[in-house]
Formats: sequence, structure tokens, C-alpha cells
Amino acid sequence: MLLSLTTGPVAAAFYLVAPALAVLLAAWFFVRKPILKALLIIPAAGYGLWQVANLVDDLGGYRARRHYAQVQKALRRPAEWDRITQLSGEQAIIAASLTAEGLADYAARFPASRQESRQLTENLLLVLTGPGHCPFENVFDTTAWATREHNLYLSHLNVVLGCYARLGTASPTAQPRLRYQQLHDQLTRYLIRRLSAALGHNAPSYGDNGGMLWVADNAVTLHSIYLHNTATPPRAATLLSEEWVRHLLRTATHPSGLPLSELCDQVEPRGCANAWMAKYVRTYAPAYSRQLWEQHKQTMKRNFGMAAGFREYLPQSTLQPDYDSGPIVFGLGAAATGLALCGARYQGDYYTYYQILNAVQLTEAALRCLSLLAPGDEWAQAADSWLAQAIQFNAAAHLTTD
Repeated sequence: MLLSLTTGPVAAAFYLVAPALAVLLAAWFFVRKPILKALLIIPAAGYGLWQVANLVDDLGGYRARRHYAQVQKALRRPAEWDRITQLSGEQAIIAASLTAEGLADYAARFPASRQESRQLTENLLLVLTGPGHCPFENVFDTTAWATREHNLYLSHLNVVLGCYARLGTASPTAQPRLRYQQLHDQLTRYLIRRLSAALGHNAPSYGDNGGMLWVADNAVTLHSIYLHNTATPPRAATLLSEEWVRHLLRTATHPSGLPLSELCDQVEPRGCANAWMAKYVRTYAPAYSRQLWEQHKQTMKRNFGMAAGFREYLPQSTLQPDYDSGPIVFGLGAAATGLALCGARYQGDYYTYYQILNAVQLTEAALRCLSLLAPGDEWAQAADSWLAQAIQFNAAAHLTTD
């Protein structure tokens, strides 16, 4: 296989530039007509410079810095978050979780930002545990967790708590740190118990959807548990993740080789869910996550050379766009392609990452032009949403370490 999953950023950029370089050299040495030579050399050189600029932008952390500046504005005061992001419900919770991970990774890359990143993450916790997003009267009332199935909320809250623990506390006193540390410990123990007791170790995501079991949401739950136990995962957590993967391989895998997205109704694999899992499962089941990502690319990726997109549904599917998929054009889904930024980045698949980044940049440029003609276009709204910004920040701030 020419391009492995661990293709580094420089090698990935070279593979993307190589065709343009070949065209440029061929035109320079073998084309005699000046106009034709210019028509070949100028686009090839422009494309090559674009890819080099993307590489420098990425490795130099400039892209991550731009996204961080957006996060600073949105989280300077907790009350500003909802007004600026314009997100509610599940999207607000997920955006907060992705942003918190981005902040923790950003602080690891740029240690001078650690103190501010701590405070911004603490502000995120104030948002998530406040009345606008918390489904419980008081999230610190641990007895309330078992009364209703709000495991998606609890899992993403636990991710943010894990990021806060990575960063420490920005508060002048130890009280907030100790309060959130206790919540983190209690919530992690609760989620371990909840998944341990669930059939196939998959718990319902919500309290009002008939107990449907969404596999990708449970992947997040396990990831949140491992953020708490990064140094020495307890044996119970290790066994839980191993048994969860075995259950997926044994009873929850579609003939395509990809995991079912929902277990009660045996819903077929989805692009957004596969990319989601490739990011989160890597924490505790790296071998399975690599296998999943490779199968996902073979089945769902559409390669256009310099760019790539991902299908939301299998090629033969009759399913239609929904709340999770975002808009779909020619089978390519906004959510499936956007979340693949994180999937590729966490897998160390920089070739696919830069392909998607090219696609995102081209799409954003086209949408800005089209929005002048057709304001309110759903693709433009998806590209400009704060959830999309959180996804891009999460991917840009992360550095794969192996």
C-alpha cells in the first residue's frame, strides 16, 4: 500500500504536490508554445504553493491559532457562548466537548496558553452544568443520573472534565478544582457501571427515544472513561472496552465490514458515525480503530485526487438526509466529510486529512460566492456553523504522537 495510515504531514503534502510538479516540469521542458506553457505552469505552480502553504499553516500551528482566537471570543465569558455559537441541544453539547479537547491539545502544543486554556475550559464547564444545557436540576446530584438516560450529555461532560483535569485549574482557589475532580471521579465510576450493566455494553444516549442504542455515542462514553484513567486504566475499564469491541465484531457488524450505527433497529453504517468512532476508539482500542478507518475509507471515501469527500450512507442505501447527516450532495455528506477531518487526524492519516482540508477550503470559498446569490443555503449554514468550527479546531489542534 503506497500510502499507509501513518503517512506523515510532509510526505502527505508531497504526494499531493507531486502531480502538479510533474505537470510543471513537463510543461517547462517539453512545451514550446508560450501560451500553452503558461496555461499549464501557472495553475500547477499555484496549486503547489497552495499545498505548501497548507502544510506550513498546519505544522506551524497557524491554523490552530486562528481557531483558538475564535474560541477565546466565544468563551471569554460563559454567558457569551450561547449567543455567539447559536447552538442548542445535542449540537451545543458536542461542540463544547470538541472545543475542550481542542483546548487541551492546543495547550500541549503552545504551553504559554495553558493558563488561559484552563480558564476557558472552566467556562465551558459552567456552560454545560448550567440550566441552559444540563438536563438535570443539579448535575452534582449523583442520584439523579440513574433516573433518566441522558448518557450522551453525561459522556461529553465527562470528556470536558477529563480535559479540565489535563489542564489543571485556572481558579485562584482549590475549591472549583476539587469540586470538578469529585464530579469527574463520580461520573466516571457511574459510566463504567452503566456500560457494564448494559447489553453489549451499549447504553441509550437519551431518555426519551425508546432506548435506542447508538454505537458512536457509546464510543465517546468509553473515551471519556479513558481520559480519566489515562495513566493507569483500571482493569474493569480495560475489560469493558475489550468486551465492547468483541460485541461489535461478533453481533453488530454490517456485511460491509462496518459497525451498525444503531443496534435496536439494526440501522446501517453511517459515515458520520464511522468517522466519529475512528477518532474516539483510538484511545482505548487502537488496532480496531485502524481497521475501522481503513474499511471506512474503502467503502465511503470518494477520492478526487487533490480532494476527497465521504459518503453518509452506503452506495446502495435509500436513507435520506437527517439532523445528524447535514446536507448531502451526490451522496457526500457534510457531517461525514467534516468529522472525517478528526478521524483522519487522530489516525495519523495526513494524506486524507489534507485532501479533506482542500475540499473544505474549496467548498467554503464556493459557498461564500453562492451565498451572495442564494442567502440561507443549507450548505453555507453547515460550513459556517459553530459545530463545524469546533470540529476544525479539534482536528487542527491535535498532533498524532505515533
